[in-house]
Amino acid sequence: MEGKQERTFCVGDDIPVLVTDQNGSIWTAYGDEGIYGGHPESAAGLAGWSTDGHAVWAPEGRLPDTPLEGCTAAIEEDRTWLVWYSGSSRGGTFLTRITPSTGEVTSWSSPVRDPDGFAVRGRRAVLTRRAHNT
Repeated sequence: MEGKQERTFCVGDDIPVLVTDQNGSIWTAYGDEGIYGGHPESAAGLAGWSTDGHAVWAPEGRLPDTPLEGCTAAIEEDRTWLVWYSGSSRGGTFLTRITPSTGEVTSWSSPVRDPDGFAVRGRRAVLTRRAHNT
């Protein structure tokens, strides 16, 4: 590729989290400006995109709450993990695992509030969180 641009497309606004998987699909988690802005896929808070810029995955009611802010993400084999925060009274921070090949979506409450780093392999995960002004 030699650093040449292949194509351009819009995946929304206010994207604090963006990763690609082994097939080249793009996974995004949005901030509040993206969610409450005018882009249709941004409004769901999380999205999956093809290499051609077509929306290929949306939560469609399969999350425990409504995302307000993307925190971090990781790719593990054929699964995508998106970590996000919900601002509702029943909310908190969640880990969502998406298996595109089967359509399975599973979410858990995060043991770390608002993490900024995440790595996962099998049954083990590392979550990091900056300690500001300590």
